[in-house]
Amino acid sequence: MGCQLTSEEMLCDFRTFYYDTALSAWGPSLSAMNDFVPHTRIIFGTDFPGEWFCRCCLYWDPQMIVLSDVLSLAVSTQTSLWFTRQLIDHYSDDETKLHDIMRNNALGMFPALCARILAKGGTGVAKTHKIPHML
Repeated sequence: MGCQLTSEEMLCDFRTFYYDTALSAWGPSLSAMNDFVPHTRIIFGTDFPGEWFCRCCLYWDPQMIVLSDVLSLAVSTQTSLWFTRQLIDHYSDDETKLHDIMRNNALGMFPALCARILAKGGTGVAKTHKIPHML
């Protein structure tokens, strides 16, 4: 019973995971991630849209939302944007790594989606669907 892997085998396995930056994009956390995995295993993530999304859901289709559920969702937009700014600042000296983390690493996980986006000749994201740091 129990795990038959050694500690080193488990760590090796953990290094094959992808790690997102949701609520962890802060200097010490990002440095720890960089020490553990290459930047190609880190993907951008937030708990956005949080409060903004909740308000929009109420506007779009109030019958689908229970107010008590809405009030407990995610984090504030301000908090999400703070973590996003920390990520951008952390990788400000390496634009390639930042672009990989913000977009390319995730697209690499979904080759069919990536092909569709590239076939459209752009980002594949309508301006109205971009979050503020992407504008």
